[in-house]
Amino acid sequence: MPAPQGDACQCRPPRHESPLGDQRQLLGCDPAHCDAWVSHPRRRPPSERDRFYFLGGAASDYATQRRIQGFTDTLAAASFAVDSEQIRTCGYEASAAQAEIGHLYSQIGGLPRGLFLASSVSLEGAVRFLKTLPLDEVCRCTICSYDWDPFATYLRFPVHMMRQDVNGLLAAAFKICDEGLAAAKQLLEVRPHLVLGDRDGGADAFGLSLA
Repeated sequence: MPAPQGDACQCRPPRHESPLGDQRQLLGCDPAHCDAWVSHPRRRPPSERDRFYFLGGAASDYATQRRIQGFTDTLAAASFAVDSEQIRTCGYEASAAQAEIGHLYSQIGGLPRGLFLASSVSLEGAVRFLKTLPLDEVCRCTICSYDWDPFATYLRFPVHMMRQDVNGLLAAAFKICDEGLAAAKQLLEVRPHLVLGDRDGGADAFGLSLA
């Protein structure tokens, strides 16, 4: 959707990846203009469509909880308020995600500024609904997935995705076994890779490490 007048924040994602010095790019903002939003938060209209929504997953699930935490923390850091209506944990079924995004669309009168989908299955359900809309309308919404789906790179609209570091996960698992870390219950976190979608459809062939 168009950015509010006065602060020309672009909803279209960048064509190529850029250094991860500013997570505001995931929010569909030009960092040069988002500073004005952060400095003058009261100028932001309270429109439901000018918000970011998290959709999918289960509220009791650890992975969903961590993803919601990252979602809310990043928005808070950019001075965007998050209320309960923006967190829609409708489950992992594709049909549930399809129904929920359809409900959201009817509720707010169109697509929101951004959709963050909890998993590749949630993305599948969202695509089922999005394919019923005009392409230019879909492209005005920043769409992100917390899972990597190689087939999503062939969609006609850009999708930003988190790609798990499988080799890093396996290395961490073997480290736990080899060094006897299981008894100590030490938590090892392996950072994923960020793959930014292409505005012409598809994603860049290489990922960007979040280290």
